[in-house]
Amino acid sequence: EDFSVKSDSEIEGKTHNNNNNVDGWKVFDIDKEMLRQHSVKTKDSTVSKFQWRSFSNSKFAICPTYPQSMYIPKSISDSDYIAAYQHRSKCRGPVLTYYYAPTTATLTRSSQPKTGLRRNFSHKDNNLLNAIADCGAASSKILYIVDLRPFVNAEGNRVMGKGYEMCTPGQYSRC
Repeated sequence: EDFSVKSDSEIEGKTHNNNNNVDGWKVFDIDKEMLRQHSVKTKDSTVSKFQWRSFSNSKFAICPTYPQSMYIPKSISDSDYIAAYQHRSKCRGPVLTYYYAPTTATLTRSSQPKTGLRRNFSHKDNNLLNAIADCGAASSKILYIVDLRPFVNAEGNRVMGKGYEMCTPGQYSRC
């Protein structure tokens, strides 16, 4: 399927139709996208390599800014994911956003952890990040965490109870 945009007028036509009454959650279907990326098992698939599963965010009860289906490692239980996402700002826990089937490399996203000035640590959050690393490319079980904020902003957020992952032995040790 070709999803490319051909012109600016095509974008304008899509964004300005129907007096802006477009439900943004229906423009993109994460379930279809994960199937297209071959990250989840289909009904007809016999391959056992699939390590991701859908987690329900029905009626946006878990996180109002994430879609109603979120993709998390199959090895993480619902209760462990709930405990882990509560350690993240605005309950935006790590979820799969891109899967490259030929190498099983993944891109996940989340908000900053709630580490605060005392460098709080969540074992459930750490276990979730380790599970994400286990789902990644077979050649490397190291998890790369990329924080695009300037360091001073990330450090300043600690005052508000947020922060960043401290990659030290015992805390996020696989990043």
